[in-house]
Amino acid sequence: MLKQTGSMVDDITVELVRNSLRSAAAQMKQTLIRTAFSPVIYAQNDFATALYDANVELMAQAATMPAFLGTMGHSITSALANLGGAQSLAAGDVVAYNLPHSGGTHPQDMGIFIPAYSRGELVGFAITKAHLRDIGAISPYPTNSTDAFQEGLLLPGVKVYEGGKPNNAILRIISANSRAPRAVAGDLQAEVNACRVGARELERIVGKFGMEVFRAAVERMYDQGETFVRRFLQSLPDGRYSGMGHVDSNGIDDDLISFEVAVEKRGSGCVVDFTGVPNAQRGPVNCPRPSTVGGARAVVAMLAGASTSLNEGYFRPVEVRTRTGSMFHPVVPDPCFLYGWPLAGSFEAIFEAFSNASPAVSPAGSAGDLCAVQVYTVNEAGGELNKIGGALPVGHGGHAGGDGSTLFIGIVGNQRFVPAELEEAKFPIVFDSLEFITDAAGAGEYRGGLGWEKRFRMTTDARVISIIERTKVPAAGALGGTAGLANRFSIEFPDGREEVYGKRTWFTVPAGALYKIRCGGGGGYGNPLKRSQEAIRQDLEDGVVSPAFVRDHYPHFTHVVRDVE
Repeated sequence: MLKQTGSMVDDITVELVRNSLRSAAAQMKQTLIRTAFSPVIYAQNDFATALYDANVELMAQAATMPAFLGTMGHSITSALANLGGAQSLAAGDVVAYNLPHSGGTHPQDMGIFIPAYSRGELVGFAITKAHLRDIGAISPYPTNSTDAFQEGLLLPGVKVYEGGKPNNAILRIISANSRAPRAVAGDLQAEVNACRVGARELERIVGKFGMEVFRAAVERMYDQGETFVRRFLQSLPDGRYSGMGHVDSNGIDDDLISFEVAVEKRGSGCVVDFTGVPNAQRGPVNCPRPSTVGGARAVVAMLAGASTSLNEGYFRPVEVRTRTGSMFHPVVPDPCFLYGWPLAGSFEAIFEAFSNASPAVSPAGSAGDLCAVQVYTVNEAGGELNKIGGALPVGHGGHAGGDGSTLFIGIVGNQRFVPAELEEAKFPIVFDSLEFITDAAGAGEYRGGLGWEKRFRMTTDARVISIIERTKVPAAGALGGTAGLANRFSIEFPDGREEVYGKRTWFTVPAGALYKIRCGGGGGYGNPLKRSQEAIRQDLEDGVVSPAFVRDHYPHFTHVVRDVE
């Protein structure tokens, strides 16, 4: 017999409900991985799975894409508004939604959700958002779009299944608007599969605990999450603090875009203020408000030390202020396809703002890019468009607890690096090398994370889209630490010439050319003169730093160079 007093439930019941929901979201994740067609989903984890309650508040999200944190609720809310409310849904319905300005991400990130019921009463929603290979934009991954209508097929909340039966007309329209129709159809069905698992598990959980106990336990979960974040914020000094983010260009012009994000901390709450950022850009580096909000929430939760599956309560202490018509609150038809790059810059800016409030809270800067070079070929057997490449890990900043790591940047923190063996097995690609770069990490008491380089050749002609960012502003050091090595992408052509690229869309590269993607290092943290002799010796022995780097940045330990040499 479950204990409860009025609307209250005991701690054990709350944890049972919490972990049941986390398990359900994780089962959705595994279902999507096991049934998806594209490596970007099943190998790289460019997706998210989550459960929302009937009020569209987040109950649990699997460990996948932080960039999607909280944004999927906006997709549900907007789709329901277009459909006529939750009363327009019934068991067996499956809804697709991908409008960028109200859903938060670019159209290729297709949102799919299913309602869950208990004895005819709506109890919540199971939702996935996954990156589809191509949905008919001006190119498979445009860096030069000038309005949202160039960025792919838009679905404003349509039932792809109704009462359990597929809406074949809509599904045919989606496939007809893709350069990779079989992969898109397969990945879309994998999303449906995952949502069905989530809805089934949510209905089972409610059936096990009963509606009253379930809802009371969920409210306790929210309250606990809110208390956790408020305790963190309460420990920081009140005030207004700011940080800077950067984007190399808007994809149309080559001018550097810098923007300031402020954090106003008062008591146990804070406002993350984007009102001072530039106006919406004419290229696709605008970040829709749902992602702006979701990103700010994710950063605060990260800094607070949240390690369990987040829920709506963690977001309550955080208000996000934006300005309509700005780069972080664009309106239709402003282009948004590269929203992830300014979002990554906003993470860096918010980290810096909190560091100005309390230096030990945040790390030094990261290389701040996804280093996403997309290479496309056509499968000769079926004419299907192949996509090779995706987000790559970069160096993170050193911090008060130690050296920086080399991981994916914050917005895609749970993605995976696609193994070279898998890409060589599936695509016409041959790798020359994957290796760390000496002297890429910023110097400091705690050095930055390592930079590295990926070199490969295609055995056939290919079309390429380059989205290399933060080539102009490397990872910033903190508290006396130095900057890391910046990102870079170049191609060495068979005739011997080498071209360097930033944002460039859909250009042809001949077979045999050498692709060189340099993923930058993180910034150093603290005065380099305080770094330990043993740490410098180890870095020398591991090839992380060269003797010349030690002489320049750690002159108090030049004798270590002689010892190692």
